Amino acid sequence: TGGHSAAAGHGNPYNESYTGFLNRGAAAIVKEAGIDFVGRNYAMGGFPSGSELALCLEAIHGLDADVITWDFGMTDIPKWWKKAWYSYRTALHRNRPMIVDLNLQSGGHEGDSFPMRAWTNVPRYLEQFGVPAFHMKLAAWQHIKKELPDMFGLSYQEMDKVPKFVRHFKCQDKIEEGDPTCKTMKYTNINDKRCDNRKGQVSWHPGWRFNAIMGNLLAFFVADNLIEALKSLKEEEAGKDNKINPLELMEKYKKEEETDYEGLRSKANFTEALLFKGDGLNLLLGMEGNVSMHAKEWFTSEASVCHTAILPAQSRYLGYVTEREGEPYTFDNYRN
Repeated sequence: TGGHSAAAGHGNPYNESYTGFLNRGAAAIVKEAGIDFVGRNYAMGGFPSGSELALCLEAIHGLDADVITWDFGMTDIPKWWKKAWYSYRTALHRNRPMIVDLNLQSGGHEGDSFPMRAWTNVPRYLEQFGVPAFHMKLAAWQHIKKELPDMFGLSYQEMDKVPKFVRHFKCQDKIEEGDPTCKTMKYTNINDKRCDNRKGQVSWHPGWRFNAIMGNLLAFFVADNLIEALKSLKEEEAGKDNKINPLELMEKYKKEEETDYEGLRSKANFTEALLFKGDGLNLLLGMEGNVSMHAKEWFTSEASVCHTAILPAQSRYLGYVTEREGEPYTFDNYRN
């Protein structure tokens, strides 16, 4: 997970960030296929996606990342070029990760499609070169919000019958606000002053129910991708009279992927990717001077060596920073 304080889960216990919910939900699903799922939360309060994060993606997210998310709407707006930079660098990551963009409504008002188009301009361009890129549709969240039960007008006995994950979530058609209970019940309270008085419990940080919805939606997305992969394998098997060599198939897929990425290296034009067709907007506008001078090199160079001091980096997860090498941090042992 890449993002700002809301993505990090500030105001909530660490395991109630949406990455925590995703990790628990997806791990249980893919385990049945013999796959280990590890969700890592690299989000930080107040950080935009560029310059350091975009340039140092491999050092921060690790060399083994299969999916890298962007959730920097509050901190990148209106510097669209930072999102463009982050997306382009994600595409050049040596593990060929999937780009997944979240909360793209940042920077606009209800019904305004401009932020969505500006944020997704570069990923859409990169898709033609085989880069897997997805974003969460605004309509999905709007549909969920509409279907949530409203606590306003219900008795406490009636509220208790509402499922836990949507109870006290919508009041007076507002999320995590309003009477009678949604604002006061936004965050987990375990009657422990040391924990319940934690920092970050502010209006712009979502509570645990919102994070649960986001995390579980992402877990379903992982499940859908697993199902599609299994269907593709089944089709491959049927076409070879049920005689399939997994190593040969893996080699075939790697060659196809490498062909796509060779096109990205040789044919993609980063300035074309930053042109916002139809609106006459160039996403390079407003770029800081030192970045503009080196834009082509910093956007498109595959070589990037970083020795980062950022705390939620891969070196910290692996225990190098805290002398825990060989005992990576997880959602279960992060307190130790």
